[in-house]
Amino acid sequence: AGAASAVHAYDRKQRLREEFATGVVKFNQNPYKGVEYLSRCGHFPMEPEPVAAWLHERRDDLDKTQIGELLGKEKDYKGGFGVAVLHAYVEQMDFEGLRID
Repeated sequence: AGAASAVHAYDRKQRLREEFATGVVKFNQNPYKGVEYLSRCGHFPMEPEPVAAWLHERRDDLDKTQIGELLGKEKDYKGGFGVAVLHAYVEQMDFEGLRID
């Protein structure tokens, strides 16, 4: 049972890695589709706070223009989802220790 469990854990980890890689590619082509894909795969709920947290966590992998596309959508787009993510994104930023010139 131990070996089967280890294989299952490895397969799951590999699947998660592949889903994340696919999600990043999709996001870099169309941010909403990338977020939607990862949410459908169960990586996070389609809610502003977890999406904003993912944007922070994966910012080095994500196209900055596409991040701006998602956060800069008008309030009517997808029920205001982009604006809600923008607010959550800013609230999650850490400004502690930064100097203001």
